[in-house]
Amino acid sequence: MCGNQGDDVARAATASRQVILLYNIKISTTIPKKSESEDFFSANVCFFQIFFLPLHKQKKRIMGYTNYWRFRKGIGNGEYVDCKVKDILNAKELFKESVELFNLCLKELNGKTKYPNWGEGEFSKEIPMVLCGGNGYGVPIINDTLVSFNGCREKGQWCETCYISLNDSEGFDFCKTEREPYDTAVWICLLCFKHYFGENMKVTSDGDDEEHRYADEVFHKVLEAM
Repeated sequence: MCGNQGDDVARAATASRQVILLYNIKISTTIPKKSESEDFFSANVCFFQIFFLPLHKQKKRIMGYTNYWRFRKGIGNGEYVDCKVKDILNAKELFKESVELFNLCLKELNGKTKYPNWGEGEFSKEIPMVLCGGNGYGVPIINDTLVSFNGCREKGQWCETCYISLNDSEGFDFCKTEREPYDTAVWICLLCFKHYFGENMKVTSDGDDEEHRYADEVFHKVLEAM
């Protein structure tokens, strides 16, 4: 995959989720059919849940929250093409430094995360964040050549694996977390790799600055202390 094809895939995935969301809105406002007053109430509750509740509380209705990244190399004139991680200049050293920074951030997190309280400028209370292996069981793999972890399946806080490999990863990739607590660790992981790989890595997500605020604060706190 090269050029903007990865971006097209991401946009297509987002569009697909929007179609599903609109379909769910239609279903929730028309089924079951009772009285007109009950239908009106159902429609307005659905509208309120979608547009006014904090996003992490909408999980049951809005699914598919995802983080995206791509590894690439420059070909001149500000152009980039997707590539394997190991084909990036000094990739081995950059990967090792990224992992070292990530481990420091995990130590700072200390198994907890926080959600933002929209409009109040404060975070929620601390929420336990358990990281497990790629399948949601066991322990994460975080070493000089591989990062592979997930949330905890037993606690129902898991989704897709965050997987970045020095030898296997290439081009565009993503990790759907559905805003489970381990999403904080996923975003910080991507920030750590972005910090060292620079323009050779592009990182985006379905979230915004407010959603990433706690992860960003932890990342920059650790970075400044180094």
